[in-house]
Amino acid sequence: MPLRLHPAPRGRTIAGRARRRRADPKEPPHAVPPAALPVIQPVAPPITRPLPLPARRALPAGAAGVSRLLRQGSKVLHEVSSIGYGGALAACLVINLVADRASLPAFAAARAAYAAITQWVLLPSMAVVVVSGLVSLAATRGYIDAGWAWLKAALGISVFQASLVVVGSGRQQGEVMAAAAGGDAATLERLLRAETNTIAILIALSVANVVLAVWRPKFTKRAAAAR
Repeated sequence: MPLRLHPAPRGRTIAGRARRRRADPKEPPHAVPPAALPVIQPVAPPITRPLPLPARRALPAGAAGVSRLLRQGSKVLHEVSSIGYGGALAACLVINLVADRASLPAFAAARAAYAAITQWVLLPSMAVVVVSGLVSLAATRGYIDAGWAWLKAALGISVFQASLVVVGSGRQQGEVMAAAAGGDAATLERLLRAETNTIAILIALSVANVVLAVWRPKFTKRAAAAR
């Protein structure tokens, strides 16, 4: 019995696929029905939350009151003593500039006032400024990491050391009065000029301390990392 070959359905042979592609050029050679494609679900990114910072331990009521009293009291003493120190420096500068060198009694009275101001106003005020500033630095938590506060403390200590030079010059009345009594104008001018220059340097350092307290530049590691 002879075998009969049935023709392949149209489109299933290679020639049929070629004819279909020519009829529809947009159809890809091996098109996959959309239903057979896998569905890819979007994956949401993981939610990252910052770790909670450890809570600061609250101070007891008594300790908090003492700390607050130290902060406020040290600030008040610091401001008041700074006013006294600046006034003493201005008074000493004026005395050195306007003292009558031609009249020995008037010059002696001016030097006595100079010595009294440096001994009873200038040096105690500067001592209170330094001590109250250090106490305020230790009692205020925000000042510990502030670079400007430590720079201000270092400048305050240097100003205190320079103030001792002014006090010492005020106590050395013998050399100044000997030059005034002997008519040695060159030596007298040299001594008074040295005192005036020291006072001018102290005034400049005091102004720098005030600028630091108002400006408060960022000298901390956190600020450097942020930049």
